[in-house]
Amino acid sequence: MADEKAHIFYKLGRYEISEMNDGRLFWKSPGGSGSLKRGRCYIKGSILFLEPGGAEQSGLKKKEFLHQLNQLPDWERTQYFCPSYAIYYSNTGAICRRLGEEKNLNRTGTKNVVVNHKVHGPGINTKPVTVNKDDPKEKLKLFLSFCKPWVLLILRILFKCFQMIYSVVRFLIGKWNRFRGKFVHFKADMIYNIKRAIRRCH
Repeated sequence: MADEKAHIFYKLGRYEISEMNDGRLFWKSPGGSGSLKRGRCYIKGSILFLEPGGAEQSGLKKKEFLHQLNQLPDWERTQYFCPSYAIYYSNTGAICRRLGEEKNLNRTGTKNVVVNHKVHGPGINTKPVTVNKDDPKEKLKLFLSFCKPWVLLILRILFKCFQMIYSVVRFLIGKWNRFRGKFVHFKADMIYNIKRAIRRCH
């Protein structure tokens, strides 16, 4: 389970965090059918980001991996870790739902912090973004997000009304065409009968 080049291992939930001699960090987690998932990770501020990894074959079964994992010391170098789009507490594994209220997230103590829903790699700017709710652009976004479902509902109603009107118009046109055809036929029959009556009189 241990990589010979790594000098220390940690337990982080269901992940094994290994620190290499050169300072690089890697994670491992149990996969399916005797395989392991492995990838790189890195620290940014007080968050440990786990990059997407790949599967590799291993002789260890999941139970054996978890048994050895439980023997490792807990990861305590960062307050949070991010395996996907959510931020978790390193000590409990619980999802952090009030990220903006934590003063230890970064050195500046930024309020109203939002972490972009992206997979962050080395060299990419992962600085949290400050959201100012009094900004006119933010107000406009909130207004548009509120109006969007109502606009869609109105458009649906208008579309249904248009369909109904179209059906009624088609029905009336069909009725008119049938009536006009009967009237033309009746008119032709009447003219024919009048001509026939005039011939008889002569």
